[in-house]
Order: sequence, then structure tokens, then C-alpha cells
Amino acid sequence: MGSQLSRYQARRDEHGLYAVIDVSTGFPAEVGITSVLLTQSEADQLLAWLQKRVPNGPTPSKRRVELDHREAREEAPRHFA
Repeated sequence: MGSQLSRYQARRDEHGLYAVIDVSTGFPAEVGITSVLLTQSEADQLLAWLQKRVPNGPTPSKRRVELDHREAREEAPRHFA
């Protein structure tokens, strides 16, 4: 199995808070729940959740993202919803 970079990364800001970034866009992950101003624990949990459910491939179509956002709100860990 080859080494593949993850589509998402947690990045710490100058205030010590974290954002989960979509590396394909360079912007905070758009998954229907907050992905900025997180504690390290929250960012780690969101990152683990995203890595389990979102493939590492290219950014999906807008329609697929809209559907994913609805599903994400329904499936997200309670403290993120």
C-alpha cells in the first residue's frame, strides 16, 4: 500500500486554536460543521472523523459536497453539531 497524503490537516493558529484545512483548497474544511477555532482535541476528533469518511482524492463536485454537508450534520459527533 502506497503512502498517500491526507486530504485534511489540522493547523494551529497564532492564538493556539486549530482549524481543519482541506489541503486541496487551502481553506477550512467545508463539511457542514465548524472546522475553525477548535481546541486541539476537537480538531483531532474532527480530523479522525473526516479521514474515515472522506476519500483522499480530488475535491468532489458541488452537488456531492452539498449532499455530504447534509449527511455530515446528521452524523457529526454531538459536540460539533
